[in-house]
Amino acid sequence: MPAPKPVPRPQVIVIGAGPAGLMAAEVLARGGAQVTVYERMPSAGRKLLMAGRGGLNLTHSEAFEPFLAQYGDAAPALRSAI
Repeated sequence: MPAPKPVPRPQVIVIGAGPAGLMAAEVLARGGAQVTVYERMPSAGRKLLMAGRGGLNLTHSEAFEPFLAQYGDAAPALRSAI
């Protein structure tokens, strides 16, 4: 009996190395695809690297209550999530 032919890995191109593009590339690669990511900027994940400079960073060392207060009226709903 002849050996079965190997199944070729799908080849996928992801345009953009921002958070969504990198996540898509990771999921595709874990699923067995051969992934190539293209980005026009000089570095990948630029917005992730910049997140710590503004209000997107949830890992900074501010005390919990003052941090939560920045969310105004939404603070009670966010308390358990944060």
